[in-house]
Amino acid sequence: MRRLIWLLIFVPVALQASADEDQVPVNISAIEDPATASAEGRDGLVFDLGDDVSVRFTGTAEFELKRERDFEALQTNTAPIVITPGLEISVADWLVLFGALEFGYEAGDSALLVDELYAEASNEDLSPFSLKGGYYTIPFGHFDTRHDASPLPETAFEAKGDVAELIFGHGAITANAYAFRGRRNWVLTRFAGENEEEQNQDWRVGGGVAHTASVNGLTIDAYVDLTNGIFSSSELIYSVPDRLGGLGGSARVAVGNQYAAITLQYVAALEEINFYDEDEETTTAARPSAFSIEIAGTREFDYFTGFAAAGYSRTWDLMPLLPQEQVLLTAGVRKDQWEFLVEYGHQWDYPSPDDGSRAEGHFFGAKAAFEW
Repeated sequence: MRRLIWLLIFVPVALQASADEDQVPVNISAIEDPATASAEGRDGLVFDLGDDVSVRFTGTAEFELKRERDFEALQTNTAPIVITPGLEISVADWLVLFGALEFGYEAGDSALLVDELYAEASNEDLSPFSLKGGYYTIPFGHFDTRHDASPLPETAFEAKGDVAELIFGHGAITANAYAFRGRRNWVLTRFAGENEEEQNQDWRVGGGVAHTASVNGLTIDAYVDLTNGIFSSSELIYSVPDRLGGLGGSARVAVGNQYAAITLQYVAALEEINFYDEDEETTTAARPSAFSIEIAGTREFDYFTGFAAAGYSRTWDLMPLLPQEQVLLTAGVRKDQWEFLVEYGHQWDYPSPDDGSRAEGHFFGAKAAFEW
């Protein structure tokens, strides 16, 4: 309970610290994380090639300083750099081709990866249906966060892979059906560090429905998803290779002009799976799930836009793959194409089966990002 109370205190205090009477709330959806924001909505560098063909260059560059203490009390200091250039080609307002690479550098490890590569065909004037296919984030879970680090449901269940998707949109309702094959990473070349084992999953299927409504000054977004391949994330793709059904649900309620919003997320397996512990040579039946709650807000000041978020998340039956509990506190500012943020995270492991004690870990990070 104390952790939830801190969530309710942190965001209003962080946003009010330097507020004045003339400041105007702004739309929180416009304050995206440059690392996760899609190319849609970025200005980029646009070239009109004629015949209804245009080319747009987009991208992000990030630098982070991070200090972390894990459950084994081992402290590490890292300074990762990530650069993600993207290229979008639009044809006749109905076909979009997009590709983005990711170059990541950290002491002892650097690689060039494919971040996204897809084609999307849609024309709202002709049909409510659209088609999308390629390599991108599997559309299960509708994970949405203002934090830089991932809440536990996103860590456990968000994944990228090869996807073929049919999308239907009409008014406030959106639905989709898709086939997908999860993969850990699409590495083009690794300059330093160990190569990851490449093992694609078999094809799975999924689908979901989303609805948006405005009620008494509140904007409510709700999502429900079903899949038979819930374990496709990079954290679990090799730990839990079985095809396993899963349910995802989320709701987001924004106040007024989205000055503040609260997001709830829950994902759960629909059947049990057997985890095998090689060290203990034992098998345990479990039905993994994860939950998160996040409160986020934005406020426009004279020369920049400030934002803050506080979140609590928890897992069940995912020991020893993930922590049992996590709290994230984030605050930052955005000015034009620049964003600066600081973040603190604290994690609690599952209780020890021997004496019930719980190991704890934490991290602190500061990040600068530039988006074009």
